[in-house]
Amino acid sequence: PAAAAAAAAADTGPLVFLARDTRPTGPALAAAATAGAEAIGGAVVDYGLMTTPQLHYLVYAAYRGLPHTEVDYFDRLASGFKALVATTTTSGGAGGGGGGGEGSIIAVDCANGVGAAKLARLQEVVGCELLPMSLRNTEGAPGSLNNKVGADFVQKDKVVPTEGGFDALAPGARCVSVDGDSDRLVYFTRIATTGGASSEDAATSSGGNNDVTLFDGDKIAALIATHVADLLARCGDSAISPPLRVGVVQTAYANGASTAYVSEQLGLETACTPTGVKWLHPRAEDFDVGIYFEANGHGTAVFSDAAMASIAAALAAAAPGSDAAAALTELRALTQAINPAVGDALSGILVVEAVLRSKGWGLEQWGAMYGDLPSRQVKVLVADRTVITTEDAERRAVTPAGMQGAIDAAVGAAGSRARAFARPSGTEDVVRVYAEAATQAGADDLAREVARAVHAFAGGVGAAP
Repeated sequence: PAAAAAAAAADTGPLVFLARDTRPTGPALAAAATAGAEAIGGAVVDYGLMTTPQLHYLVYAAYRGLPHTEVDYFDRLASGFKALVATTTTSGGAGGGGGGGEGSIIAVDCANGVGAAKLARLQEVVGCELLPMSLRNTEGAPGSLNNKVGADFVQKDKVVPTEGGFDALAPGARCVSVDGDSDRLVYFTRIATTGGASSEDAATSSGGNNDVTLFDGDKIAALIATHVADLLARCGDSAISPPLRVGVVQTAYANGASTAYVSEQLGLETACTPTGVKWLHPRAEDFDVGIYFEANGHGTAVFSDAAMASIAAALAAAAPGSDAAAALTELRALTQAINPAVGDALSGILVVEAVLRSKGWGLEQWGAMYGDLPSRQVKVLVADRTVITTEDAERRAVTPAGMQGAIDAAVGAAGSRARAFARPSGTEDVVRVYAEAATQAGADDLAREVARAVHAFAGGVGAAP
């Protein structure tokens, strides 16, 4: 019905695609949006309940003349994932090693949002044997959406969701948390209370056995970049000519260790933009293959049309049965499993699981790619955040005069691996401070010094930090 409505509306004027989530206000808001669009001559195609990334994809597909129903969305992701895992036999262990086999269950925190039903449908399309998931926090009372559950909660507090039984799972069990709109995801596993963290870079808080080892957007980007680099290396130097330019786009919040891993270990380009998908996605499009994720788990990978054509041509020319042909086939499948329009938790789960399976990795191997530098984030209340302006992708303050000098002095005193920045919030009169150092105590001290500088130069409210 939606496709027919879209076809009928194509000749009548502006076309508006509409969808909503599961909150009680959804129907009324959708009705109001429909009335507003129709009042200015627009034709509305109402897709009903959808995740935000699903609707983004349908707009993307419609503009490109591609099939653009929800069925088409699921078919694209599922076919890409099935092609990715067609030549692998293990899903990677829930903890370490490549073991665990096909029966390994992924515990998914759905944040009581619209993604729960869509993940269930994705699992049906893909097949439970290929994507074994236990969906938790699938619905709740009003107000339960993202309430101490979901990707944002897990990523910021570094503890398991408070609902869904995650605190009872064995340490090392593979878990994923998506947010209420299903445009972010983070992986995590609970840390053993006996001190047996599963990787040296375990990010923890002080909450006992609810602490987690976190695999955030930085780790997801590094995993995808690693796999793309490996596949291109298997293709050979002359298979794709000219070589594809691959880059990883980050924000100032990306851990410095992740940036060093991508540039020094993988030999790939990195770029930094201000926070927000409106900056990240266009910058990713500057590359043949652009991979971007914010630390909060929102991101995707973008393959240019030229890159897609080069991959197809190289595959057509590759010797059948060769390793280069296998690598090119997997690379092509990766472009289908990824949502090219925007960050998508459903697509992200498929890609992460396929890459781990292809490499025979569990969480331990994934975490061992690099160890995060200790960091600390704090907020400083100010009378007017607009007194602070920044440059260099929000990493340096231009005004007020003297503040950046004070930050530089604090960073210089904190050691060679230290860095810090202060940027105004986009929504409230606070300044957000981020600091990294070689030790957690050093990061804490540096964050405190920078917060004091912000308070002093930018009109801090209340007592100094």
